[in-house]
Amino acid sequence: MDWLRQKLETTDTSQAKLAEAIGLTAVQMNKVLSGYRALRSDEADRIRHFFGYRLPEEPRKPVAVAGRVGAGAKVPLADYFEKGDGLYHVLLPAILEGRGVVAVEIEGDSMSPVYESQDLLFYNRNFVGVPTDAVNHNCVCCDANGDVWVKRVKLGSGPGLYHLISINPAATNQLDVKL
Repeated sequence: MDWLRQKLETTDTSQAKLAEAIGLTAVQMNKVLSGYRALRSDEADRIRHFFGYRLPEEPRKPVAVAGRVGAGAKVPLADYFEKGDGLYHVLLPAILEGRGVVAVEIEGDSMSPVYESQDLLFYNRNFVGVPTDAVNHNCVCCDANGDVWVKRVKLGSGPGLYHLISINPAATNQLDVKL
């Protein structure tokens, strides 16, 4: 995102003005510039039109956004797409590498202000079950009912049970959930 920061500086354009022009919130634009949110191809195209120039080539690989994950919204696990296909494609953020990385789009606001609706999460799904190092962290997880969530995972009241904690204090936590 160095090229975008440089373009903002050389054209004396604020992040807020660019965000508004391309249909992002100021928070989303800040995440783009920080490397925590990838640009969708349509957003990159709107930036190109805004500045009137061709975007630099990115040597990073495209990743399919495989589906959505609930952050307050109930989202059933669904795999509608062939391998490598998805809702749309984005470039893998430069801070991520490796195989097995997938992206999902957030639906809901229970993890706000850390994650907003329509933000993308990239994660590696090369495991089954709940890894020990997932406890006390924000995770993409699937409950026994087949719904997928982004929540902070805490140990529940018994073996195999977990509390799914929301960051937004107005949201409801889920207690003693099987994952």
